[in-house]
Amino acid sequence: MKQRPDPHEHDQNMHPLFRELLKQVAEGPKARLTDPETSHEAAQALKGKPRIGELQSIALRIVRGHPGATAAEIWEMSGIRDARTITPRLAPLRRAGLIKNMPLDHPERRRVDPVSGKQQLTWWPV
Repeated sequence: MKQRPDPHEHDQNMHPLFRELLKQVAEGPKARLTDPETSHEAAQALKGKPRIGELQSIALRIVRGHPGATAAEIWEMSGIRDARTITPRLAPLRRAGLIKNMPLDHPERRRVDPVSGKQQLTWWPV
């Protein structure tokens, strides 16, 4: 059985831009005093749910611990109930230079994912 990564484990090798992103979202959803009541309700509803920075941190740790994992495998290892919350976090991590896909002609760029049974890109730490 695969061990789930600890999302709160401190990572000494974290990219400075990613560390700053995590710092910005650490306090969670907020609404200004001048915001409409619906903004306050939305911020309150999001409290206690994983934040984007936490989800990116989880995805990054999984990719670092399991190089070559597919998005479905990363989601499965994350323990997050909804796959749609993890998959969108991979492209921003790639743009930040923290993870990558192999070149088009590389044999490990994509493979059949055992979770979905479909061809998927593989994700690798930088």
